[in-house]
Amino acid sequence: MSKKTTNTKAKMNATQQRIAEVRAKCIEKIKLLIDESWRIQTDTEENRAELARMRKGNAFNYGPSLRQPDDSDRLYMFECFTHFHAPATAAASMELDDFMASGETFNGPTHLHSCVSYETFLDIVRRMLNGVLGENKRASDQAHLRMVGVVWSMLRNIETFSSWQDQGTDKKTGAKYLHKWPREQLTFVDTYHTLEMVRRAPDDIPEHNRYGTRWVANPLKEDNNFDDVSDNPEDNAKALGRKFNGSDRTLPQLLG
Repeated sequence: MSKKTTNTKAKMNATQQRIAEVRAKCIEKIKLLIDESWRIQTDTEENRAELARMRKGNAFNYGPSLRQPDDSDRLYMFECFTHFHAPATAAASMELDDFMASGETFNGPTHLHSCVSYETFLDIVRRMLNGVLGENKRASDQAHLRMVGVVWSMLRNIETFSSWQDQGTDKKTGAKYLHKWPREQLTFVDTYHTLEMVRRAPDDIPEHNRYGTRWVANPLKEDNNFDDVSDNPEDNAKALGRKFNGSDRTLPQLLG
């Protein structure tokens, strides 16, 4: 007598099917970045200069920042990944007839920059795609779907990717050097967070911080001493700008 076999694999519900679909698209996109080598930009002066001309977009936060102001009740988050938009082109000012005759073009973010190492980027994405909330702790189906959805929002329109350490300049010699990776990266080995997307249009960002990866204080935001006739606001602004532009590691949320 033959033994009746049963299918031990439970049938996926609609949410689980959607998770599998979005998860597969995320993995396929990462494979595309890896297979077409030009898409993962290496750390060269040319590539840094190109990224410096791009406009910041959406932020993707992963856990709290280790740098928190002493005088604030707000918890500031760690911006782990950032969307970038290509520089504006002359097409933006074309004649109306030409504009109406042209096809619709995508003007959203097409580059993703990581402020943590490539390996850490993959680890974070893997946790999100697998719905991992902690050691031996998995998300519910609905929470898991949101997690893979955030990863897909981060990757779906991305054409190029970069993951570089901050670059500094020796004030005495002028030589370039690399800062260490952010300290937050060290905590991710045994600390679990959920990647959160913060929608942010380039025009929402103050002009002095709109381009490139750096975040600096507003060089024009300074109280002038009107009682001092020798006080020159323009000179003060330039000096303040030089002071803050020398730092690559100032967090955007602490600048105000």
